[in-house]
Parts: sequence; C-alpha cells; structure tokens
Amino acid sequence: MKKNNASLSFKRKREGKTHYKKRLKILLSNKFRLVVRKSLNGIKASIVKYDPKGDKIIFTVDSKTLGKFDACLQPKKSKHTLRTCPPKLSCHP
Repeated sequence: MKKNNASLSFKRKREGKTHYKKRLKILLSNKFRLVVRKSLNGIKASIVKYDPKGDKIIFTVDSKTLGKFDACLQPKKSKHTLRTCPPKLSCHP
C-alpha cells in the first residue's frame, strides 16, 4: 500500500474553527481573554492571561455560582435585596 506524504494542516484549521494567525496575535497582545467552556453540568467562564510556560487562570466562575447571586441581583423574583441577602452567599460588596 502506498503512503500519502502530503502534509495535512491542523484539524481545527481544516474545519474552519481556528484562525491560527489571529490566535497568535491575541495571545501575544498581553491582554486578558475570556474562555467559555460548555459541559453537560453547566457553563464555566475564565479570565486567562497568556504565559509562555502555560496560561495563567486569573478568575473562574461557573453557572451554579452565578445562580446563587441571582437571588440578590433580581429582587422581584426573590425576597432578598442586596442589603438583605444572606452573608453565606457572599454577594455583599
């Protein structure tokens, strides 16, 4: 059987999901970026900073944690306001 020696580009590039020149430009810009990951259990959002040794995660929040703040931020749906929110939810400034 003959082997095909033609080089293949990256799978994400072939599928049109990643534009590597733009991605490298974003990574080298020294700015933070928002990474959102969806799973069966919820959604996670992270603030990430590029480092040549590996990305540094600055802050992460998931949809379950945001659900706890929902009671404080929407008083019409809840009996709590920002002043009456229970301290265990840590929504106090």
